[in-house]
Amino acid sequence: MTNHQAAELAGRWRQEIDARERRILQWFAPAKQAAFKAHAALCRQENEALAPYREARRAVNAKLAAWRLALGHEDGLTGGTCEAAAAERSDGAQDGGRVESVSFRENWRAEVVDKLALLKAIAQRPELVNLVDPNLNALNHLARAHKNALDLPGVRVWCDLTVAASRRQ
Repeated sequence: MTNHQAAELAGRWRQEIDARERRILQWFAPAKQAAFKAHAALCRQENEALAPYREARRAVNAKLAAWRLALGHEDGLTGGTCEAAAAERSDGAQDGGRVESVSFRENWRAEVVDKLALLKAIAQRPELVNLVDPNLNALNHLARAHKNALDLPGVRVWCDLTVAASRRQ
């Protein structure tokens, strides 16, 4: 834009673009709503048909996992471990916890139970910094509240100017 007159013309052009976009969206809306309702109904029916099988699978999986863990305890593994049982058990079975057509997969997990202790550990070992992700929603909230007065080490604050349609003409 080189002057106010050009900016005014661009503003009117933008209003016309918005109006045409609204008309297109309104034209497609009924078909999209009908398709969404049909899709939702099909998904609901599919989930209802699959529910008994999924519940049965969950129950069988839970029983198999409990059996496998119990087998591990019989072989002298300590409580809380997921590791595989020995290949030969004391009763002479050679199964080693194998079951035809299924596999057992260990899924180790972690959770933070003391955030401050974790942060202190990371401060001592900078190579662990990737264990912490900033809360960008909270940082953006602070930026909106404090604007350029927000001063946090390691945080850059800036203003991103956008254009929105005005209701007045």
